[in-house]
This record gives sequence, structure tokens and C-alpha cells, in this order.
Amino acid sequence: MAQASHVVDNREAAVVSPIGTSVADDIAAQVAEDAEFAYYWAQYAEAREIAWQLIKYRTERHLTQDQLAKLANTSASHISRLESGQYLPSMSNLKKVAEALKVKMSITFTPYDELIAAD
Repeated sequence: MAQASHVVDNREAAVVSPIGTSVADDIAAQVAEDAEFAYYWAQYAEAREIAWQLIKYRTERHLTQDQLAKLANTSASHISRLESGQYLPSMSNLKKVAEALKVKMSITFTPYDELIAAD
């Protein structure tokens, strides 16, 4: 049986940590190198923020996705999809999940000039 060879590319050679680069570093590099990836990454920023908050509150309450789904009267696959950060939910579905988590859902609008000033 032939042994698989491992090819080390420049990115792997530059890794300092024995476990590799962080996900954030990998994403930052991909955004810098690939305009199409950067475009889609930006398009799903809100979905990732929603996912992060749902995961945070679900895990703080020691709930599984299945348990949260039952409380929100939805399916575990729907909760999984919300937590993937690749899906923007409807307001009514998001409200059901927020109520099941016993959190207040709020939406804020921020002028672009304030966002630019913060960077």
C-alpha cells in the first residue's frame, strides 16, 4: 500500500502554533486574497451575529438544539440552520426562539458614518 505524502505549502510553513492558525486568521487571509469570498462573508455578517447570540444564550441555559427547538415549537434542524450563521431567519421565527430562550429581541440601526468612525 502506497504511503500518502504530505505537501507543505507556504501557509503551513509559516504556522507558528503546533495546532495551526486560528479560524479568525484563516478567514482574514481569505478575505484579503479572495474578493468573492470577502463579498459573501460580508453579506452574512448579520446571520453570523444572530447565530453567535443564539448559541451563547442556548448554551448558557444548558439547552441542546433539540430542547430549544421543542421550547420554540420548531425543529432541531431549524435551530441548527440558525446557528450555522448562513441563514437569515424571519422575524417571527427569530421571535419564537428568543421567547423560548427568555431573552428580549431587539434590533438596532447604526448610521454608516458612526461605523466608519468606530473603525
